[in-house]
Amino acid sequence: VLLVTVTMSFSPGPSGPLGCTSIQEQRDRWERKRSRTARELVQTEQRYCQQLELVTTYFEEILKAKGTLRQDIRESIFSPIKAIHSVNQSLLVHLENGYFGRGFDQFCPHLHHYNTYVDNIYNASKMLGV
Repeated sequence: VLLVTVTMSFSPGPSGPLGCTSIQEQRDRWERKRSRTARELVQTEQRYCQQLELVTTYFEEILKAKGTLRQDIRESIFSPIKAIHSVNQSLLVHLENGYFGRGFDQFCPHLHHYNTYVDNIYNASKMLGV
């Protein structure tokens, strides 16, 4: 039987006298981590919304305007992409304003749009001949 002991430290920096760090230093470290994570989440959501905007504008809307694809085929390919874009734009506004909890509370009931989108991938791929 092999017994391995793992020691984990949640403090990335050196500790103070006698191996202790002050409570304030720990709070400051966690605040920096929280801020970095929040900033990364906002930036990721911004990029995602930009990509959704490109899909809805340059693919769905242009194909609709040009009459390139019938409505039923467009819907089969793009499914609820506009609803997904709208929900994510709303989430982004909350995140950018620092209302993470409220944003996710309002976002979560709309996750069914992603289920619909994923369930439709086979049909969309078939329509596109992929």
